Amino acid sequence: MSQSAPQTVTAEASYQRLKSDRNAAESPAKQCATLTLPTLYKEVSKGKSSSSRTTPYQGTGARCVNSAPARFLLALFPVNANFFKLSPDGMDAQALAEQAGIQQGELEMGLAEIERTVINDIETSGMRGKISLALKHLVATGNGFLYIPDEGTLSSTR
Repeated sequence: MSQSAPQTVTAEASYQRLKSDRNAAESPAKQCATLTLPTLYKEVSKGKSSSSRTTPYQGTGARCVNSAPARFLLALFPVNANFFKLSPDGMDAQALAEQAGIQQGELEMGLAEIERTVINDIETSGMRGKISLALKHLVATGNGFLYIPDEGTLSSTR
């Protein structure tokens, strides 16, 4: 029995097929952003962003959309405090220390150094602002996306 060649689908064909699903999510997001923070959802047509935006009648929505993500960010990543702790269970810690040929205290100091390195990396890489923008998108439009590449910096999109 002969095998048939796998069918190839172009990116354009996939985009056209999935475009209706995107529009179903995009329309409410546009409406919500228009009422709260219109700058969150910029209209893009033929590579240029539209400069005409609707101005909301009041700033309550914008204040809420700015306030809630700020509180979420402080809850997730408190300033000048560790938001996670690396600590293996008692038996695991002893086994790790023996396997590495070090004392358990040295193991704990090494894990604390890793904690400080990760937190310092988050603070110096500008992740906080990008995570804040993603949280604003999440609060205002109900959807947000963070792309974390293997190399490079974090990016936030709608």
